[in-house]
Amino acid sequence: MPETLSAQDADRLALALFEGAGALSVAQKQTWLARDGATGASVLVKRLRSNAPKARVTHALGLAHPNIVRMRRWLTVGGHVYVVRDVIRGRNLKQQLAGVSFKHSADLLEKLILPVLAALEVAHGKGVAHGGISAENVLIADDGRVLVSDFAVSDPASSTNAPVYGGTASTAGDIKAAGRLITNYLPTGGAFAADAVRARVTGILERCSSLNDLRETLIALDTLANAPLPQAKPAGEAVKPPEWIGPPPLPEDPEVPTEAGTVSIDEPATTPEGWVKRTPTAGPVETPVRLGGARLSWRSTEPNGVQISSGGGGPATLILTNDGDVTLAVRMVATQRSWLHVRPTELPIRLPPGASGPVEFSISAVRLSPGEYRSEVYLSANAGGKNAEDLRSGWFKHTAELRIVVVGALPRKGEKPPYPANAPTIPAPPGCALLFLFGAGSLASGLLWGLRLLIT
Repeated sequence: MPETLSAQDADRLALALFEGAGALSVAQKQTWLARDGATGASVLVKRLRSNAPKARVTHALGLAHPNIVRMRRWLTVGGHVYVVRDVIRGRNLKQQLAGVSFKHSADLLEKLILPVLAALEVAHGKGVAHGGISAENVLIADDGRVLVSDFAVSDPASSTNAPVYGGTASTAGDIKAAGRLITNYLPTGGAFAADAVRARVTGILERCSSLNDLRETLIALDTLANAPLPQAKPAGEAVKPPEWIGPPPLPEDPEVPTEAGTVSIDEPATTPEGWVKRTPTAGPVETPVRLGGARLSWRSTEPNGVQISSGGGGPATLILTNDGDVTLAVRMVATQRSWLHVRPTELPIRLPPGASGPVEFSISAVRLSPGEYRSEVYLSANAGGKNAEDLRSGWFKHTAELRIVVVGALPRKGEKPPYPANAPTIPAPPGCALLFLFGAGSLASGLLWGLRLLIT
């Protein structure tokens, strides 16, 4: 075989290794659907660009994650590189969202993009950058799974990817590309119908420097998408102010001098009949833009402390309430003390306006002596509340508190109750201390001496 073959000859030889290979479409003329003769599984065979780095492709073979399309192997034929990966039956993100109404699609966008961020997080943790994140290589399978394909296969120097990646695959480029992916599919209804809101969110996405920043911003979209759209009055429209605006000015009275003259000390009229009536005037009125919001409050089901036996354990519950007018999202729950554990909870916790929900905890008092204990509980939510700390990224840190009271352990069956720790000490009778002065061989003698002292 010559060292270098034409692409057509190399394709023919490479596809001869598979069964039933056929091109997918004219647009994907370098990609074929085939069947692996060794396993019988359907695979996708793709010829890469001539300068594709084999080291990156080899690195990508180790990526295994539910949101990453598995690459099985790569091979070279006549100087051309081919990759073999699993087949995903479904559509890509661009096809999936084509024609979808975005009036209320913040939740849909979150469900589709969060798996992409999870896939990138795993790949970056193994030192693999994608190099070409786009709507075309985010796949939505027929069973609902979201997967990212073409790791280390996309060309970061292509006309589409170069503006984001600068010609080189990097984790920073992946983060920037994922941010632009979210921006391209922002909702256009609800609060997002306002250009100012879309511009603000776009600016936040462009400043995200980590996948976690993108994740936080993506989850926070729900707040803006559910906020009511403010309706501003057109400029120049006459707005009628309240007819009665207040009591009249006090009349002059020469008996009461002041710096500016004299005024009366009589009380003004307390009924509207004595108030000044103002004639409405036309003119532009600027209506302040106000968006609704969620508000988090919390309470313990046992405000006086959960009673726990020393050496035992038990449950504790914190009730979260949304006092606002849009959906509340709590993305993180953590505890301060090692004896308090958060029970398995699906995050984020979503509470509609006015709704409440529990967060369950487990208490372990194995190493706690009797007494009162307190632990702070840290919550990260997309809304403020009493004493909440603004994290400046659309999220707020809340600090709740849980109290427990550890009491003495109950005696086991057959055991005598333990002697109270605060009971008075009973002095030993004279002579008893002498028992400890004798060795084991003189125990009987010591007992006799003690009895004699007691008798006398």
